[in-house]
Parts: sequence; structure tokens; C-alpha cells
Amino acid sequence: MVETKLLRHPAVAAWSRLQPERVEPDGIEILKEKSGSRIYRLLGVGPGARAVIAKQRRLGPSGSLVERTAYEAVFPRLPVPALQYFGFVQDEDPQLGWLFLEDAGRTQYSAWLDEHRALAGRWLACLHCYGPDADQTRQLPDYTSARYLDYLQAAHDAILIGLSNPVLTANDTDLLRSMVRLLGRLGSRWNDVEDLSGQLPLTLALRNFVPRNSLIRSDERSLNLLIVDCESLAWANPVCDLAQSHQPFYGPDFSASPDIASYFQVVRDDWPRVDLQTIQQLANYGTVLRCLATISWDASFLAMDWASGPMANMRSYHAILPHAMQMAGWAV
Repeated sequence: MVETKLLRHPAVAAWSRLQPERVEPDGIEILKEKSGSRIYRLLGVGPGARAVIAKQRRLGPSGSLVERTAYEAVFPRLPVPALQYFGFVQDEDPQLGWLFLEDAGRTQYSAWLDEHRALAGRWLACLHCYGPDADQTRQLPDYTSARYLDYLQAAHDAILIGLSNPVLTANDTDLLRSMVRLLGRLGSRWNDVEDLSGQLPLTLALRNFVPRNSLIRSDERSLNLLIVDCESLAWANPVCDLAQSHQPFYGPDFSASPDIASYFQVVRDDWPRVDLQTIQQLANYGTVLRCLATISWDASFLAMDWASGPMANMRSYHAILPHAMQMAGWAV
């Protein structure tokens, strides 16, 4: 057999090591290509000649891989549909590995559609209820400490450093000073967050539950939510997963905005001491925490020569954060 160019592709070479019935794809679609995180759609190599998704990921310090744990040991145990997982293959580079999953299709989740949000609420509740009884010896990151308070401090410090960047305009620095004041007010209410959040158990949390990481699959009988990116799965307080995305200025990918009533219908049996009103308030806090996490990320780049990009995001956060704080009941 003559070796074709497709057979020499690293994703196809890794797929062949799982000894599938079919190795050579009809074609390869590039979904993402950057160092340590490449994703391809291998056409026609899966069961029934369906496509397979090949994901190259960078392994953790101990050789662990969060997504591998999720697709092997967590998602199959939830009472909701999950992607078929075909296996893991070590890359030639010992710091990298390949995951192979069924293709979830191309229908993107939307935080603006009520039926999608209801699916998200039920799916998330199943994950959160499963977590306290899960095997915590599995290799997942531990975010059970006050990480969001760390984000607040990191964002505050990074903005102060960025203020001296000569590429920023006077309007930019005025906005950043305003952001520092907002973060100070948020810090003064932190006990509210911790007191209420403590009513939920530490569990498994996605921590980055956003539309781009989820797809929707429909069949004749049902509509299903499928998680296609879960690199942020960890042991954590689940509050941030409940974050809401308020139209119009939060943007289409701020959060999955799970329906809280649908979420409560599932968790109330496992958490009988937590009522719907408490969950709704926690979702408001989660919106603030989600904004805080994104601010912390972009603020870390404000000292760079190319700060105009993260600065554009900071303008959005400057509008979102005070609105989220008001929704949480905090005067701005």
C-alpha cells in the first residue's frame, strides 16, 4: 500500500495506534492549530464513516490530562448524553498527547435560546451533584481555595502596572483607574460572596462554561448538550459555572447562562437545604466572578506593547462589571 500524504499527518498517525477499522480519512479539517493545542476533524474514519475529532493537548507536570479524565471517568457517569470517547495516544513528544472523540456536529450552543439554556441548567446540575461523590484521587486541579479573591488581587495589581504603559491613551488610563475603584468596591463585599457560596458543596466545576465550548445535537426524540472543551474542569466551588449572560452588551460568549430554574429542579433533591432564591443569588455572584476571571486574564497583558487588544476587552468589562455588581445587589 502506498503511503499517502494524509496517512503521514500526525493526527492520523496517532489515530492508527488505536487500531481502528479505518485509518485513512477522506480529508482533514483544521479546527485549531497552535503550539500544544491542535484540533482536527478526520473525515470518514469513525463508526459508520462518521468524522472523528483529534485533539492534541499539552500534558500536566505529572503526565495528567484534564480532558482525558473528563471523557474517561466523569462524563460517562453522568445521567446525560456524552461524546463517545475513542481513546488516548501518547505523542512522540512526551509532553503532548492525543485525544479522539466523536464529532459533535456543527450546531453551536447559544446563550440566547431558552431551550439551550434549559439543557445547560440540567447538564450542569448533573455534574455538580455527581462531584461530591466522585473519586477525588483522580488527577484534576484543585481550585477549592479562595482563587477568585486571588484573581481580584491579580487584576488590581496588573491594572496598576499597566497604567504606566506609554501605548495607552489618556482615555484608556482614566478607564483603568475607574476599574481599580470598581475592584476596590467589590473587594469590600467579598464576605457576602464567601458566606453564600459556602452553602454549596465543593464539587466538580467546569469553570469556563461558555457557548464556544458546547455544541447541540438533535435527533428525532431529543435535544442534547455536548461539552467539547473541558480543559478547565477542576475540584472547586461551582458558583462561577452559574454565571448569567445579560443581553446585549455581555456578548455571545461571556457565559453559557444556564437556566437557574432547570438547574434547581435537579439539585434540590441532593441539596435540600438550598432553595431556589439562594441559587438565583449565587448565579448573580457567579456572573461577577466570571467577569473577574476574564478581567484578571486580560489585565495581565496591559503592560505589553500590544496592549490595545486587551484594552478593548477592558472597555467591555468596564460596562459589564458594574451591571453584574448591581444584579448581585451591590450599589456601584
